Amino acid sequence: MWHLWSLAAGVLHAPLYSSPLPLTLLLAIACVLLAFSRRRWASIPACLLAGLAFGSWHLQQKCNAQLLAEFEQQVFDLSFHIVSVPRQSGRSQVFLAEVTQVHCSTHCPQLNGRAMRLSWYQNPQQLQAGQLWRAQVKLRRPRGFVNPDGFDYHAWLLAQDVVATGYIARPGDYLGQSFTWAAERSAIETRLADVHASPYRRFWSALLIGEQAEIRAADWVTLQATGTIHLLVISGMHITLVATLCFVLGAMVARFAGLLHRGSNMRLMHYLPPLSACLGAAYYAALAGFTIPTQRALVACLVLMLCRLLGLNFTPFTLLGMAALAVGILEPFAWTNAGFWLSFLAVAVLFYSLGGRGRVNAASALVRAQMVLSVGLLLPLLTMGQGTSLVSPIANLVAVPVVSVILVPLLLVATLLSGVLPNVAAYLLQLMDWIFGNLWWFLEAVQAWPTPLWWPAKSLSLAESALAVAGTVLLLAPAGLQLRCLGGVWLFLALYPRIDSDFLLRMTVLDVGQGTAVVLETPGETWLYDTGPQFSDQFDAGSRIVAPYLRSRGVKNLNLMVSHGDMDHAGGAEGIVAAFPIDRFLYGEPLPAFPDRGQPCRAGQTWRQGQITWKVLWPRDSSSSGNNASCTLLLTVPMESGEVRLLLPGDIDRHVEGQLLADLQGQVDWVLAPHHGSNSSSSMIFVQQLAARHVVFSAGFNNRYGHPHPRVVQRWNTVGAELYATATDGALVFTWRSEGLNVERVRHAQARLWH
Repeated sequence: MWHLWSLAAGVLHAPLYSSPLPLTLLLAIACVLLAFSRRRWASIPACLLAGLAFGSWHLQQKCNAQLLAEFEQQVFDLSFHIVSVPRQSGRSQVFLAEVTQVHCSTHCPQLNGRAMRLSWYQNPQQLQAGQLWRAQVKLRRPRGFVNPDGFDYHAWLLAQDVVATGYIARPGDYLGQSFTWAAERSAIETRLADVHASPYRRFWSALLIGEQAEIRAADWVTLQATGTIHLLVISGMHITLVATLCFVLGAMVARFAGLLHRGSNMRLMHYLPPLSACLGAAYYAALAGFTIPTQRALVACLVLMLCRLLGLNFTPFTLLGMAALAVGILEPFAWTNAGFWLSFLAVAVLFYSLGGRGRVNAASALVRAQMVLSVGLLLPLLTMGQGTSLVSPIANLVAVPVVSVILVPLLLVATLLSGVLPNVAAYLLQLMDWIFGNLWWFLEAVQAWPTPLWWPAKSLSLAESALAVAGTVLLLAPAGLQLRCLGGVWLFLALYPRIDSDFLLRMTVLDVGQGTAVVLETPGETWLYDTGPQFSDQFDAGSRIVAPYLRSRGVKNLNLMVSHGDMDHAGGAEGIVAAFPIDRFLYGEPLPAFPDRGQPCRAGQTWRQGQITWKVLWPRDSSSSGNNASCTLLLTVPMESGEVRLLLPGDIDRHVEGQLLADLQGQVDWVLAPHHGSNSSSSMIFVQQLAARHVVFSAGFNNRYGHPHPRVVQRWNTVGAELYATATDGALVFTWRSEGLNVERVRHAQARLWH
């Protein structure tokens, strides 16, 4: 077992390294260690190094397959077929496409057989999976935002084998239709929709074919607060359920065949049920797109059925190790996937804590499992910035049997009957609507309880994390260990809220693309200046980027300032307000989503927090609108070397800059470049008077506006400013302590091979 887990650990942790590893050297050391394999201590590290060599090689292959930089932002004539279910995102349809041919004679990118993620803007017809097209496509290399404790979109793209992103620059010709698994998934979804127009269709798509694009942001908030996300997406539990149903069905068929012909009974009973279970699990995993949790469950199912056929017997942890190794071989980016950690840790925790207990009834087992999972997944969820649901055990006691025992089987039966008995399928879907409607009402009621989602008051140090791990292991130890209560004490001490901030001000300019989101932390409170853009109905920077970061910092209550109403500044506001209690809310322009909340920014508003003075410089009245209504904030931080002043001006232009010069009266040490570095701002007189030492451009990589403008960059360079850009540096963390300033460029500090 330990050799298996060593191989798996080597394969899986390859993404941790920021540069290519010497594969030949790793293999040579592994061979030397294997020469001493009679000693157990030598063979285990040899397996670890061998796994690391393979994982690094596999990862390098994926990274090398990316579109070359020389083809960035170029248009190519491509033939491709759509291999995912296209989804509406704003004005575009987004889908994965596999290139079948590059129509190019010289200096062409090697894209044949490669996958791309494309957007088709203002296309009048509804695209479908499996369609073949030829079109002019503008391509770019995969790239994502890089934030502390944030989701790595770049790694996610490469995990989907996406080597380029882009959009249809010029529509082309429709070439026909081909079979893909995505087309099969789309056909199933369409058939169910034709049978019955369910109000919960988005959840049925998630449960049946793994399509989560239609689930709304508010739905995710409810699922996260109640700890039930795992139930309403295809997970290992559902693969296991399908495999069990197919096994039982295969056994029934074998038994019936045995009644008709006695000689075939034993042979069929031996082979047919395991084969049925494997086929059913594989088909369901394929419909789900072979996500990591389904890969783990599928491998476990295949190994279990193989053991049954061959008469083998493995321990639960050996089976889990086989699944971990298989997932690592299939997917080198598994380490970066939250689903991998939660899926494997959940199963490992159950094996560890409940494996040695005697037989218990189903109700008791469900209660124990929920309590064990709540404790066992506490630290992983906090580490991922998701928070832990305090109401999860109660919510899951109801939701687990309803979804797994009732809804999923009914959905599978309805799917099978939709093509032959549509009226019966429609009745089953109506029954599911009624059941799920009541379940959703229950989950929303539980969500409304006080503090359903909890996270520590500050991020955990390495020592506190180690203490929490030790406490969790001891607390969940199998029955018979008398010191388990001590684990609870250790866990409490690790998570006990202690505020010991050693800084005067910590400012994080988050990488949100073409937009702004700045977190300002003092030892006593936290402000958020702008909330980042909204990318689609399902994805906004507020809920997906800013909120996880704030939770990882231990933020409980938040003060919010939205500079003005443009979507690149206010697009994430709804997600933030849904995620945190807002103490103070200031805005430059009223936000339609919050007509009765907050108060307008007005010049002269001043307050102190600790040693820091906060002052609003603009707007002076309600006559300003658009970019020039931006809340302009000036902070003064006392340092041992003298006062430091910081300016956050929003999107003001040169006209407003000129009016602010008299109020600023002298040098400003740190500036967030107005309007993302647009040439309509940062006038020469404004730049020269401020003479800033540090200037940050919050703009998207290769954005269509050309921000920051080269002339603006030159102006700030002439005054000797040190320039930073979220597009190339990722998130930027500035920490002012009494003795000085520390700066962290997250894209460089957390560099990975694919960056």
